[in-house]
Amino acid sequence: MKQIINKLLAAISAVVLICLLSCNEDKGNYDYADINLLDSINRINSIYYAELGDTLIITPRLVFSHGDDKGEYTYKWYYATPEGGWTQLQEGLTFKQEVAPPIGRDVTLLFEARNTQTDISYRKAFSLTLSPSLKGYLALCEAENGFEIDVVSFSQSKQKFSLLKNVLAKTESTIPRNGVKPIDIATSATWSINGAPTANKPDGSRYAVWLLTDQYTTRLSSIDFSWSPDYDIEASVEKSSYLDTAYIQKGKRIIAKKIKVTDSEGRKTWMYHVNDAGEGNWFLYQFFIPARYFANPINVAPVIESGKRWPKGPRFEPSPYLSVNSYFSSVFYDKTAHSFKYGILAYSSTSTNTFANAFFADNFGTEPAGGAFSFSDPDYEDCLYMDETLRLLTAPDGCAVMKLKSGGYKYIRFSINSNATSPVAVDNRKRASVFPSGSAIGNMKFMVNYPLSYPENPYVYYVTNDNKVWRANVSISPAVETEITSQFIRDGYNEVTAFKYLLPQSQRSADCPASLEKGLAVATFNPSLGKENGGKLEIFTLKDGLTGELEIAKYPTDKELEDYPRADGYQVTMSWPGMGKIVGLDYKKK
Repeated sequence: MKQIINKLLAAISAVVLICLLSCNEDKGNYDYADINLLDSINRINSIYYAELGDTLIITPRLVFSHGDDKGEYTYKWYYATPEGGWTQLQEGLTFKQEVAPPIGRDVTLLFEARNTQTDISYRKAFSLTLSPSLKGYLALCEAENGFEIDVVSFSQSKQKFSLLKNVLAKTESTIPRNGVKPIDIATSATWSINGAPTANKPDGSRYAVWLLTDQYTTRLSSIDFSWSPDYDIEASVEKSSYLDTAYIQKGKRIIAKKIKVTDSEGRKTWMYHVNDAGEGNWFLYQFFIPARYFANPINVAPVIESGKRWPKGPRFEPSPYLSVNSYFSSVFYDKTAHSFKYGILAYSSTSTNTFANAFFADNFGTEPAGGAFSFSDPDYEDCLYMDETLRLLTAPDGCAVMKLKSGGYKYIRFSINSNATSPVAVDNRKRASVFPSGSAIGNMKFMVNYPLSYPENPYVYYVTNDNKVWRANVSISPAVETEITSQFIRDGYNEVTAFKYLLPQSQRSADCPASLEKGLAVATFNPSLGKENGGKLEIFTLKDGLTGELEIAKYPTDKELEDYPRADGYQVTMSWPGMGKIVGLDYKKK
């Protein structure tokens, strides 16, 4: 037994000796190095906020155990799919990506650094939240077989404008567009009543975007321009109302001809609708307390029942134009009686001006002598145009262009109180100016009043059906018309497709530069460039208040740059060719 053990120990000793000799013989044949570990990933925030169209740039700072990656690492960026997986976006240490699909909405992203020697990966996840602060000029554009939305956006952080084309495509909007003809676009604040483009499903947005087409009327989310069927106008109709029984219960769509937001915060939204019999009616949607949805026509006369006035009287055929003064009053034109009517709306849940006497249009009654014109002039044949001259948070003036039975036209300017005590005071009837028969104003397709800080602005501007542009001095009678077409129709852009004052608000914020508060937005079209790129948007401001001359705006203005120089030297002429064929315009705040 002892001999066996001795032999076994000798064998083990021999093996150990051989191993030692082998190691000694191979000395220097191998180059050993420590693994270069990634100790930390820095400069990647847990959450990023970006606007649609922004370029998100992230360059992480990596700390290695041996100074740098020594070529041992590769870098990739991923986004989380709705199904729960990960899809690669790009390679490289620096992440540079436009905020558009596939990351055109809230999403989780992932940075990965992989060691090629060990195949060990180091990862850091973070989230991107789409900010609802995309703001700027919204342009509804007619496409070859549908429509798109282009935006000239204003970045509050960068204080710059940029053109963002094809927003619906970039956000992968599901809204039906093929074969749909666009009509107009409008923005309205949602307030805290619902905080969403739908009446009953909050999504956190403060603004909604109304979209009018020949096949449906709906809203889009102001956050990412997404759409859902419950954003359609049918979801904002009172049960058992006229619109409900005549349309929704019969499975018919409600197609709005016009949407009008009464003030900057969207407390009330008006809809002009033409029914199957060809009758036009105005309806009201009220966000502010008391909240009410679209329901019954408000172009009806009041009826007294139990000592209260109710909107149950006969309807009249209203003009498709409306002038809204302050938050609570409005002016209609009665095409049936050839005279004006006014409405006073409820403005609080405790107001005596509640539903019993709010949703109807009343006669002006006996007018005092001495005013510039009469609201019930027997010479009125039709109303060609009506709007506000100033869209302020305080009561603006209204204006209208009347076709006269005796021939010619009359421009009138007025204001209406916020209550029914003196709607036709002499001071409320401010101005009248006659245009002769054959005047260009009788052929107009667009018209605006330039909103200035003083109330006696003497100029109006309009575009006729032959795409000529005119300025008229209405401080005298007859009015003096001056053609100014060449300032707008040039360089092959031979059609004016939209003509609208945007942002004429008296109380501004960083949502828009102060120098552009009262900008005239003019959209023109060059058919040789096609509907995709043949549109142009230009913003004009008043050059001279005495002559009414306009000029293309610059931002910042020369005076602003002189007073507050910019380190980046940025200045843009407010003219953007290469847009789609614009048929509707509005300015969207965040």
